Amino acid sequence: MNIPSFSAAEVLARLPHITVDVQKDEHLLVRVGGHSVALLVLTRASGFPRDVREAVWQAQQGKVIGEGERLLLCVPIMSPGSKEWLQQQGVGYLDAQGSLFLTADGIYILREAAQSSARSSLPAETNIYRGRATQVLAALLHAPERSWHITELAQEAKVAGGTALRVCDMLEKLLLMKREGRGPQSLRQLPEPGKLLDAWAEKYHLDVFLIHRYYRWMGELDKLAGTIGSAAEGQGSAYAITLGSGALHRAPFLTQVEQTALWLPKGVDVERLAQGCRLQPAEEGPNVLLLSARDEAPFLYRQKVDDLWVASDIQLYLDLWASAGRGREQAEHLRRERIGF
Repeated sequence: MNIPSFSAAEVLARLPHITVDVQKDEHLLVRVGGHSVALLVLTRASGFPRDVREAVWQAQQGKVIGEGERLLLCVPIMSPGSKEWLQQQGVGYLDAQGSLFLTADGIYILREAAQSSARSSLPAETNIYRGRATQVLAALLHAPERSWHITELAQEAKVAGGTALRVCDMLEKLLLMKREGRGPQSLRQLPEPGKLLDAWAEKYHLDVFLIHRYYRWMGELDKLAGTIGSAAEGQGSAYAITLGSGALHRAPFLTQVEQTALWLPKGVDVERLAQGCRLQPAEEGPNVLLLSARDEAPFLYRQKVDDLWVASDIQLYLDLWASAGRGREQAEHLRRERIGF
C-alpha cells in the first residue's frame, strides 16, 4: 500500500505557534498557544470519501483511540467531499498538498492547500468528468432509477466495459453510487442522482471546448439553427442545439435569446459548413456559436423538438450552468421543470 511520504509531526511543527511532542509510534501531543491536544495519527493511501469513512469507523470501532485523543487522518490528497465530511465529524486531517484541519478545546485550525499546488496534483476523481467517461455519467443520469450491470451500462453509454467499470468504481469511492452483489452480476445504482449532477456541474467548463463564433442575419434563430443543422447532417454528422436557444424548446425562462448555439462532432468541416450557410466570422457580437464536441456525450439522448434536434436536458443543464449572464437561472429553471432531481 502506498502511504504519504511525509511526517505529520514535522509538518505540524513547521507551522507558527505550534509545538509537537512525539509520544510513541503515531501518538502526538500538539500545543497551540496555551492549549494542547493529544492526537492519534492514521496514515492512509486514499483520501476518497468511502476510504476516509471506513478508516475513521474502523478506528472508532477498534477502540484504538486513547482517552482524550483526537484522530488526525493523513493522506496524500484529501478530496473535497472527504474534507467536508471530516469537518462535520470534527475529525482532523492533513495531506501532502498542505491542507490541514484540527479542532479541539480552544483550538481550531483550517488551512487549505495553495491553489497552484492543488492544481498540479488533482485527485483522480476529476478524470470521470472528462472525455468518454462523461458518456457513462450521461447514461446514468438519463435513467437515474435504473440498476445497471456493467456490460449493459457500457453498451448504453457506447464505451468500453473497462471505461464503465472505472467510472463506477470511482463513483463508489465518492459515495455517489451503491453496489449490490459481487462479481459480474453485481448491480450499480445512483442513490441520489442530484449529487452526481451537482458534482459534474462543478467540474464542467465550456472554455475547454473549441467554440467557433459567427454572425448571419436571419429573422428567426430557429430557422438559422435548422439551416446549420441540415448542413451538418449533409456531412453525415449529428447536431444538438444547446444553451438558451435549446432551453427555449424545453423549459422557456427568457422570452427570447440573441444567439443560437449548436454542438457539432469534432469531425465536421466547420469552415465548409460556414461557407455553405453564409456565416461570417465574428469575434464580437456573434449570433451563432458552434461548439466542437470531443466525444459523443453532447449527442446522447438528444431530442427532436419542433423539427430540431435539441440536446438532452442534462446536457442543456450543464451548458447553461457553465455559461455567462443568466445561464444559471435558466439552468435552475430547467432542472425544476424537466429534470426533477
